[in-house]
Amino acid sequence: MEEIEIGDTVLILGAGSCSDIDLHELLPYVEKFLLVDKEKEAMEEAIAYYQIPKERVEVLCTNVWDISEELLEQKLESSCDIADLLNFLQEQAKKAMNQPLPDKKVDFIVNIGLYSQLNATLASLFYLKREPYGKTEREAMQKAFSWLNQQAVEKLNQWMFSHCKRALVGYEYAVFGADKKEEEKCRQLEMLLKTGQIENVSLTQVARVEGGWQAEGDLARRYRQGEISLLRDYYAIWNFLKEKQYVMQFYRIAC
Repeated sequence: MEEIEIGDTVLILGAGSCSDIDLHELLPYVEKFLLVDKEKEAMEEAIAYYQIPKERVEVLCTNVWDISEELLEQKLESSCDIADLLNFLQEQAKKAMNQPLPDKKVDFIVNIGLYSQLNATLASLFYLKREPYGKTEREAMQKAFSWLNQQAVEKLNQWMFSHCKRALVGYEYAVFGADKKEEEKCRQLEMLLKTGQIENVSLTQVARVEGGWQAEGDLARRYRQGEISLLRDYYAIWNFLKEKQYVMQFYRIAC
């Protein structure tokens, strides 16, 4: 990861088991890792797998956007009315916005693929239990989840850019296989990337990934207002699963 400088303290958001970041390879350049995730066991597995000395890593077990999936599931199981669901999400968002995040100043923050995960389980729960709700109610919930993603992105970015000097941010721009038409569009994007036609990527109209497009808008706003500087941007194809690929957008940012 060429963005990291020798002697950096590096915080990895949504670290999990660090399956996409080789901590052992970075260890000679990094003074200390700070791993942030709600799954403590996964982070401990990463430390053991990459053989990171205990004095060179700190585990911060926290949920950066803590909305109760259990309570939402209970409400959906009881088929509560849409007004109750929307009110619940608003109240939960207020609590999540006020939840403190780790007060750790570092040189470099890595945030890849986290934006789209912040409310994904909530949206999936509603999708699986959507049967009692009509078209208008489902559209209202879809808008509510988009609003939640906007709130989560703004909170996370505000904290992130006030706690580091530099950052690498990556989010899902588009997903392969959403349907046949979107698959064709993503293949067009892939061809543009392979042939170096980067300037034409944004001209291809594709269905955007929730969380990702909110992140893009928030980053653009902060850039226009002079809060951050964009040092480099690039796209890549991320083979998340054998049957699932993403077009990823990356930014190297100075804060």
